[in-house]
Amino acid sequence: MKTVIRSILMIVMMSFITTAFFSCRNNTEDNGSSQADVDTIQSVDAPSMGDSIVIDSLMQSAALPASQAVSSSSPASATSSKPLKTTLEKPSVAMSSKQFKKSKKKALLIGISDYKYAKEEQWDRLASLNDIDMLNEVLTNAGFTVTTLVNEKATHDGIENALKELASQCESDDIVLVHFSGHGQQIEGGDQSNEPDHKTENFLAYGARKRYIKGIYEGKEHFTDDEIYYYKTLIRQIIGPKGSLMMTFDSCHSGSSSRGSSSRNKDDVTRGIDKPFKNDNFKPVKRITATAPMSPFIELSACQDKEVNFEYIDKKDNNKHYGSLSYLLALALKSGKKDFESMSAFVMSNYKSSGVMTRQRPHKE
Repeated sequence: MKTVIRSILMIVMMSFITTAFFSCRNNTEDNGSSQADVDTIQSVDAPSMGDSIVIDSLMQSAALPASQAVSSSSPASATSSKPLKTTLEKPSVAMSSKQFKKSKKKALLIGISDYKYAKEEQWDRLASLNDIDMLNEVLTNAGFTVTTLVNEKATHDGIENALKELASQCESDDIVLVHFSGHGQQIEGGDQSNEPDHKTENFLAYGARKRYIKGIYEGKEHFTDDEIYYYKTLIRQIIGPKGSLMMTFDSCHSGSSSRGSSSRNKDDVTRGIDKPFKNDNFKPVKRITATAPMSPFIELSACQDKEVNFEYIDKKDNNKHYGSLSYLLALALKSGKKDFESMSAFVMSNYKSSGVMTRQRPHKE
C-alpha cells in the first residue's frame, strides 16, 4: 500500500514540475517575441481614410492615449526626467520588404525627443515621439505605408541610410512624404557661397552638439539642407512627373528662448538652437543637377525664418505636447485631405483658427 501511495505522489510531483517548467519557458518565449516584434524602423499598411470631419472634433481625436504621450512642464524639468521610449509598439516591417516597395504611398517619419547630449547642452526635451506616433496612425489610415526612424537610430548615418533606402524603394508615380521632428540649427563660416544669407540650415541628428569643438565635435551629426536637397532631387526624378513628394520640417534652425522671450510662458518648449554652429572649415555637399523630369514638390516648415517654433500644448488632453506642424498635418489628414496640395493648403489656412499656432506662421515652398 505504501508503495502505491509513494508512486502516486511521485507522479503528482513530476506533473507539477513539468507544468511549471513549460509555463516558465512559455513566459520567456513570449517576452522574447514581444521584444523582437518591436523595432525602431517599421512600416504598416492600413485601409483608406473615412469621411471628412470638422476641426473641433479633430482636436481631440488627433491626440494620443496618455500612456503614449509626452507632457513637458518646463524646459528645466524636460531635461531631467526619465528618457522617453524609443520604439513604436506596432508590427514591424522592413522598408526593403515587398510590402513597402509595392505601396504607391510611402512615408518616412524621422523624430528625436531625447538627444544624446541634451542634458549637457541644456536642450529642451521634445515631444517628437508623440508626433511620430500620431502621424504614423493617421498616415496608415490614409493608405500610406509608413517607416519610422526615432531617437538613437536617427543618427546622421541612420538618416542618410534611411533616405537612400527610401529612394531605392521608390518607383514611378509614387506619392512620398518625408517628415522631420526635432531640433534645427544654422551653420556659419567656411564656404557658404551657395547660401544667400551665408548660413546653412540643418536638421540635428541624434548625436549633435551645438558648439564646434575641434577634434571632438566638428559637425558630423548636422544633417545639412544640401544633403536633403540631394535626396529630394533624387527621389523626385525616380517618381517622375506623375508622382509627388512633400517634405515637412517640425523643427526650427534659429528658434530660442532669447528671441521672442516676452511671449514665452513657463510651460513652453521650443524647437531650434539660437546661436549658429560656427565652423570655419565647413564645406557644403555639392548639389546635384536633375537629369530627368521631376515630380511636383512641396516643402512645409513649422515657422518663418525669424520665428520660434513653439510646441503645441493640448490643454484639453492633460497638457500633452506635440509639434505644431505635426499636429496640423494630422488634422489635415483626419479632415479627409488626401493629397499634398490640399494638406498643405489646410495647414496654411487653419494654423491660426485651429489654435495650434498662435505665435508663429508656417512656411510653404
